[in-house]
Amino acid sequence: MKLLHLLPALLITGAVATTTTGPDTSTTPGACCAAGALQDKESPTGPTLAAIVALAGDWYAVDEDGAVTDQLVSRYRVTAGGNAVLETVFPGQDEEMITMYHQDGKDLVLTHYCVVGNQTSYRASFDADGKTLVYTCTGVTNTDTHDAAHMHEGRIAPAAGGRLQSTWNMIEKGESIFLADYTLARKE
Repeated sequence: MKLLHLLPALLITGAVATTTTGPDTSTTPGACCAAGALQDKESPTGPTLAAIVALAGDWYAVDEDGAVTDQLVSRYRVTAGGNAVLETVFPGQDEEMITMYHQDGKDLVLTHYCVVGNQTSYRASFDADGKTLVYTCTGVTNTDTHDAAHMHEGRIAPAAGGRLQSTWNMIEKGESIFLADYTLARKE
């Protein structure tokens, strides 16, 4: 199973795999994927895209002692004249994946091309703190059903010392089956 191939790579990066009941992940048509995510009201190229552009560069795993490791986890590259960002996760590894970010009117949208073979689309918004990016599933392709395993939701929050805290929840049949929670930092 492709998912099992992904788990060791996530664990190497300091990810914590847990089974959780998590938020409501109902698979009732239309209930799973939010159609009305928060929108940037100020401009079509609002702060959510700017937040991703600001991540440009290489991000490495942080170990349990807080030290930055040599494990390159994510590379963000601004492309298309500043109108899109390509994130490469686990660059150069067998588990390599990509995520494309861009504006859709006032919304930041992204599509994650996963090692498990599906493509999940999201709308991003800021959490109430105005700093944490929240990714809400709007659909998944290359699956027979939305019940198939996919990264359903994610959060990226700034952490102390210029670090990022990234949390991703994979669901299958409406239940959380894997939670990746890891800290990333740039090398100095």
